[in-house]
Amino acid sequence: MKAKKSNSLILTLGGMAVLLAGCVNPDGTQNNTATGALIGGAAGVIGGAAIGGHHHAGEGALIGGATGAVVGGMVGNEMDRHQTTQPVVQQQTAPVVVQQPAVIVQPPPPPPQETVVIAPGPGYVWIGGEWSWNGAAWVWMGGHWMLPPRHGAVWIGGRSWHDHRGWHHEQGHWR
Repeated sequence: MKAKKSNSLILTLGGMAVLLAGCVNPDGTQNNTATGALIGGAAGVIGGAAIGGHHHAGEGALIGGATGAVVGGMVGNEMDRHQTTQPVVQQQTAPVVVQQPAVIVQPPPPPPQETVVIAPGPGYVWIGGEWSWNGAAWVWMGGHWMLPPRHGAVWIGGRSWHDHRGWHHEQGHWR
């Protein structure tokens, strides 16, 4: 009996570890809806089985799992809707070349609100989103986490300014 409980505990903890690792979309971004549904469902099964007791553990697990999956999916979906659409992690393989500022007739729009998500690991630097001029219009480049290209590198955020010739823009770069 003790061995059966021990094996069940090990399987439960192992399963939770897999669930907590999370789900990922094909583009590499975090899928909080699926992760929330999995974690909520697993927690609901465990809680429902415990509440159902010895005689009704199966029914309790079924109800708890379904409820947990729905609620977890709803919470995760809300988190997905508040995240940026840009990939969270980008690695830079080549040095960034700072281009000469262009002269632009219209100012950049106000920046949208960004949600800064947890860093994917140690050493990552948050690169805040910025408006970038593509030659015809302002394009929002969402914030993301990035590893510096070398030890001691510092990210210099992009900037836009106005003078007698018009608007100018310099993209962010590593220094």
